[in-house]
Amino acid sequence: MGMDRIDRRDFIRLMGVAPMLAVAGRAAAEPARNHGFQLEVIVSSLGEARSAMEGGATRFEVAVDLGKGGLTPPVELVREIVEKVPVPARIMLREHGGFAMRGPQELQTLIGKARAIAKFPVDGLVFGWTRDGRLDMDSMRKIAAAVPGTRFTVHTAIMMTEDPVHTLASLKSLPAVDIALL
Repeated sequence: MGMDRIDRRDFIRLMGVAPMLAVAGRAAAEPARNHGFQLEVIVSSLGEARSAMEGGATRFEVAVDLGKGGLTPPVELVREIVEKVPVPARIMLREHGGFAMRGPQELQTLIGKARAIAKFPVDGLVFGWTRDGRLDMDSMRKIAAAVPGTRFTVHTAIMMTEDPVHTLASLKSLPAVDIALL
């Protein structure tokens, strides 16, 4: 771990050390749970999820292939994490790097994955695509309609639009969206 740069895996390892830091009135080995803010950590494996929880994570975003911006994890990994680690998890829903939906087949694939993932006790899904300089609201509405009651985070696709401020306002038309990432 270099002094000038810390990557995600190093950060997770560092967070695993955080419970060892003594805080007045608390045993040194007790995990740091309440930082006074939400600590969301991106995880790609059960081991990372456990380390992040020990370090005080209050929510996970579960994604794989982070070099491609984060893709949908295998359903089995989602099941394993939500069954074995008691931290709310939002699951990335994206098939490839980039922010454009590649066609109707991809949309159908993502709807199927959203339905499979929503069967588990997840906190929600993470999604967002662009088309013609705007969020692809049609695809997002179709996915949200396929999994009623599921909450959504719209990720950094917002920043890929021509007008991110207008884009944020447009999210009001998707009541299932409760978090926007910039």
